[in-house]
Amino acid sequence: MTDSLSENLDYRQLPQYNQYLAGQGWQIEQRGPTALLRRRFPILGTILILKRGDPNTPLEAIEKLVTRYRAALVKLDFDIDHRSPEAATLQTNLLNRGYCLSRLPFCPTKTIKIDLALPLEQLLEQTSSDVRRYLRKNERENFLIRRDQTIDDFYPLLQKASKIHRYFLPGLKNIKKQWEAFGPNLKVLTGYKDGRLLGGAMVVCQNTQASGIYMAFSGDGLSCHLPYSMMWEAIVVAKTAGCRVLDLDGVYDERFNAPISWKGLSVFKKKFGGVEVEYPGTYVKCRYLPTRLLTALKLL
Repeated sequence: MTDSLSENLDYRQLPQYNQYLAGQGWQIEQRGPTALLRRRFPILGTILILKRGDPNTPLEAIEKLVTRYRAALVKLDFDIDHRSPEAATLQTNLLNRGYCLSRLPFCPTKTIKIDLALPLEQLLEQTSSDVRRYLRKNERENFLIRRDQTIDDFYPLLQKASKIHRYFLPGLKNIKKQWEAFGPNLKVLTGYKDGRLLGGAMVVCQNTQASGIYMAFSGDGLSCHLPYSMMWEAIVVAKTAGCRVLDLDGVYDERFNAPISWKGLSVFKKKFGGVEVEYPGTYVKCRYLPTRLLTALKLL
């Protein structure tokens, strides 16, 4: 495995992603390469959030923002493998500053990253026999996989998938604003057979890292094993775009209360090889009564 897996910026820290959030009322606080989100809510007060931040961001700089804006709630998530010595030091420093591990992380706490620096032949070899068998089968059955840049046709399948796998999905208008801000770096893949839409996937290819954002399929798409072809196409698209890493953006993590439905999806993702990365999780600090009550109720 090359060292490229640790040199890529998570999409949650990219300007396009944060520009959308700024349009939703969040203020962006830039500290070096790290962007923090700040917003004031009625009753709760000011909330300060960091998603997949640079682990080298000085905690002193974050604490100055906490003090300046009298933040009632602070949630911090860092882009670092929790098994590393640096992560242990970071977690100790967070605990010493009054943070605790949140029961509700807002970023996936475990993921799989595929090293796209490898040749396609080697990437195919590291997949499971199931993957290679269904790729051959689907090639014979002449599925059509289109590369689009619009989400409209794909969205109804996403709505159904979000209910099954229990994740929040914005409305069509908002999700288009959120992801189409990436322009040609957003890759929307849709799969058809006999003119019927059977599934789709979304991948963001930015700089050297690609991130798989969504996948969703109809019942017929699942029964004919279209997800195997769609995931492989995502790998090909990301590699063709010049990315060195594809982050599959989440697998089941037994450390946290992840939905059980993630287990099957995680088994599927692991069939494509790559390496598992575990994050420390989200650390939270509640400074005033309303947010402390929510923490006591295990809602934060």
